[in-house]
Amino acid sequence: MKRGINRPWRARRTHTPVVLVAIMSMVGILSACGGGSAAMKVEDDGGDAPVMLSDSEWSDVVAAAKNEGELVVYTSSGPTEAAFKRFSDTYPDIKITVERQPTADLITRLDQEISVNAAGADVAVHGQEVWYADRGQARSLAPLKLSPESQKNFTGLEVDRYYVPVSKVPYSFAYNTMLGQPVKTMEEFLRVVGDKPVGLHDAANAIATSYQYYRWQESYGDDFLQRLAAHNPAVFGSGSTMSQSLAAGEIVYGIAQSPGYIAALKAQGAPVDEVVLSDAVVGAQYGPGILATSRHPNAAQVFVNWVMSPEGQKILLEAQGGTVPTEIEGSLKWDSVELAPWTPDEQEGWLKEQWNPALRR
Repeated sequence: MKRGINRPWRARRTHTPVVLVAIMSMVGILSACGGGSAAMKVEDDGGDAPVMLSDSEWSDVVAAAKNEGELVVYTSSGPTEAAFKRFSDTYPDIKITVERQPTADLITRLDQEISVNAAGADVAVHGQEVWYADRGQARSLAPLKLSPESQKNFTGLEVDRYYVPVSKVPYSFAYNTMLGQPVKTMEEFLRVVGDKPVGLHDAANAIATSYQYYRWQESYGDDFLQRLAAHNPAVFGSGSTMSQSLAAGEIVYGIAQSPGYIAALKAQGAPVDEVVLSDAVVGAQYGPGILATSRHPNAAQVFVNWVMSPEGQKILLEAQGGTVPTEIEGSLKWDSVELAPWTPDEQEGWLKEQWNPALRR
């Protein structure tokens, strides 16, 4: 079978994540030698490691954050919009503003702000890991500063100087419970769907979305997209609009549904549900990065560390589902969700060669 594009961007990654336990050991050595305060003075030398702070250094960051008094977070994940606002429950002296946009629009907005040094986001949270690597190399992001608690919570986990993965969320198979039925695999869906109306999350929405369809294509053959197209599906630009159409009965099945939306509608009594299929489980990995242009740099550091805390991880898991890298009850295994290894150019190539001819009308 022709496998199409398969050139993982990770092979060209400019910043290699470090395993946190090694850094913690070095912090201990520095502290023993009386060098604990050096972490606050480390300049961005472009290394791989985040900055490890002592208790007193972290207290200074928190005090400075409270003096700043506010924080702006941009996110591409709908379920995190409300979840992130709970930051103020722990830090009531810091007013948080959370703004959500689809990934592509969000990245365009971030790059525009970076290019003109405009006030805007302090923290960006989205699923395009390559963006963090590229902007970190360009010094458009600020090095992360980790509290002693975060160093402990993420011991043995990979943390980049500019970015830390805090969740992975698989795409789901969603359905209207009054009109459809759950399935276990995409092959089973293609057998039972019949003439019921189908919705597809647009592959162009994100690299991870494209890669999910690509992995199904690998599993079920080069004609997989044509088999989907034969059902005359509606293509939705966001998981939000597709879930609403599903709840209204306009479609019966939603393919590659983004996380959080179905759970929220279900809680409101809508006749919808979702399952994670057992074949080719792909998802988006989310994590925060701090803009070098941040007007509230200390509040931004406090927010990132809050997301890494047991409290923040639990809130994130409740909102998004899927998996978090720390040991929180209800989390899927971290390695059970496959990530997209593509660059934006690789995604564009696949869209042009595969998706657009089959499903762009």
